[in-house]
Amino acid sequence: MNRVYRLVWSRTLRAPQVVSERTKAAHGGGRASDGATPARRCTSIVSIGVSLGLAGAALPGWAATCSTSTIANCSAAGGNGLPNRSGNGGSGNGGGGGSSALGPGNATIQVPGGATSGGMGGTGAVNDSGQVGPAGAVGATTAGNTVVGANVPGGAGQGFDGFNFAAGGGGGGAAVYSTGASIFVTPGVTLQGGAGGNGGSGTSGPASNGGGGGGGGAGLIMAAPSAEVNNQGLLVGGNGGTGGGGGNPGGGGGGGDGLLTLGQSIQVNNQGTITGGMGGAGGGSGTTAGDSGAGVNLAGGFNVLDNFGTITGGAGNGGAAGVGVIANNDVIVNGGTISGGLLSDGVARAAAIRFNGTHNTLQLVTGSNIIGNLDVAAGAAASVVAGSAGLSLGNNITLGDTASQVTFDSSLNTFVMSGAVSGAGNVAVSGSRTITLTGDNTYTGDTTISAGTLQIGNGGTTGSVAGNIVNNGTLAFDRSDTVSYGGTISGTGSLVQAGAGTLAISGAAGYAGSTTINAGTLALIGAGSIAASSGVVNNGTFDISGTTSGATINALTG
Repeated sequence: MNRVYRLVWSRTLRAPQVVSERTKAAHGGGRASDGATPARRCTSIVSIGVSLGLAGAALPGWAATCSTSTIANCSAAGGNGLPNRSGNGGSGNGGGGGSSALGPGNATIQVPGGATSGGMGGTGAVNDSGQVGPAGAVGATTAGNTVVGANVPGGAGQGFDGFNFAAGGGGGGAAVYSTGASIFVTPGVTLQGGAGGNGGSGTSGPASNGGGGGGGGAGLIMAAPSAEVNNQGLLVGGNGGTGGGGGNPGGGGGGGDGLLTLGQSIQVNNQGTITGGMGGAGGGSGTTAGDSGAGVNLAGGFNVLDNFGTITGGAGNGGAAGVGVIANNDVIVNGGTISGGLLSDGVARAAAIRFNGTHNTLQLVTGSNIIGNLDVAAGAAASVVAGSAGLSLGNNITLGDTASQVTFDSSLNTFVMSGAVSGAGNVAVSGSRTITLTGDNTYTGDTTISAGTLQIGNGGTTGSVAGNIVNNGTLAFDRSDTVSYGGTISGTGSLVQAGAGTLAISGAAGYAGSTTINAGTLALIGAGSIAASSGVVNNGTFDISGTTSGATINALTG
C-alpha cells in the first residue's frame, strides 16, 4: 500500500497530525483516499453536462488564508504599470485589472474574483471612456456531491479603450466554483478558467494611460471544508490579460491556478492533469508581466493531496513562472509528476513545490517524478519521507531563512538525498533507518539527528554537511577522498568513519557516544578533539599527528 499518511486535526493539541491511513479518523478530521473509485463516493449525482444553475455563494469565514476580500493574497500577482500612472494587472484567480489613479471616477483597487464571476476591471474616466471592464462569469457553481461529465469553460474578462484613461481588464471567471462535499471530474473532461481581459488602451498619445490586464480564472475552486476533489480530467487556469497600451501602458494580469482549495481538511485525488495559467504580458516599456498561476494551490491549509497524475505550474511570460504545488500545512503523497512552470527562457523553472507553514509532509512513493526545486519558505518546515523502498530525491532544496527546516524521515524506508540543500535554515534527521546525503550541501544552519543514521556520502567524492551537528543517533562519513569538518558535534550519538578516504576533524567534537573507524582514516588536526567520546574502535587508521595540543582518548581498541 503506497498511501501511508493522512492528516487529521488534533482537538487536544490544536494542531494537525500525520497518522497512518489505517487509523480511524474522528468525525470532522481530514481523511485520506480509501482506494474506492471516486464515483462510488458520490451518493447524490448532479451532472454539469445535464443541468447546473449559476447560483452565488460567498466564501466561508473559516478560510483564513483566502476569503472573498483577500483571495489576491494567495494568487499569482499581477504586473505593475508605470508608477502613479497606468493601471496594475489584476491578480490571478479572477482579479480585475486596475485603471489609472489619475483619472476621475477610477477604480484602482484590484477587485477579487468570486463565486459567480471574476473581478471587474477598473473604470475609465467618467467623461472619457466611462466604462468598467466586464468580468468573466464563472462557468458553473456546484453544491452537494457532483460528477462533472462535460467540459466547462469560465467566462473571459473584457477591457475598454479610453481617450486618456482606459479601463482595466475584467478578471476571468473560474470554470467551476464548488461549495459541495465532493466533486469528480471524469476522464476527458476539461475545466478551463476564463482568460483575463486585456487592459484597455489609451488613445490620446503620450499622456494617455492604459489599464491593467485582468487575472485569469481558476480551473476549479473548492471552497468547502472537509470536501473531496477527484480529478481524472484536465484542470487549467486561465491566462492573464495583456496590459493596455498608450503613452503609459498597463501591467499584465496574473495567471489563474489550475486548482485552488480555500477550505481546510480537503482530500485531493489527482489522476489527471492540472496546469496553472500563464501571466499576461505588460503593455509596453517600463511595465511588468503578471506572474503565472500554480498547478495546485492548497491555500486553505491542512489538506491532503494524493497525486498519481501530472501537475504543472503555469509557464512564465516575462513574469514569474507558476509553482507546481503550493502547500500550506499539508500532506502531499506523490506517485506522479509535479513540475514547476518553465520560465520564458524555456530552460529555468519555478519551484516544483513551495512549503508554507510548519506542518508539511512530502511522501514519495513509486513513480514519483518531481521537476524543479523544493522551496521551504521563511519560517516554514517540511518533512520528506520515502513511502516506497529504493527511492532517491535529486531535487535541490532551498531553505528560506534561519527559522526554516527540512526533516528527512527514515521511519518507513531508507533513501538517498542526492540534491543539494542550501540557505540559512536547518536540517533534521528522524526515523530508525539511514538517510544518505550525496549532494554538495551549503546550508548554514544546524543539523540535528534525533534517531537513526545520517550518512554523508555514499562511497564517492560527493556529500557534505555544514554547520554544527547535534547527534543523538549515528553520524557516518562514507567518502573515498578527504573531507574536512570543522564544526562542533554534540549529543549522545556515535561517529563512524566508513569510507576509504580521510575524515579530518578540526573542531571540538563533544559527542558522548563511541567512535568507530571501519575503513580509511580518521584524522584529528589543529584543535580537533573527540575527548568526550566513550572510546575509539580502530579498524582502519587513526591519525593524531596533526593536532596542535595532543589528543585525549578515553579508550582505544581494534
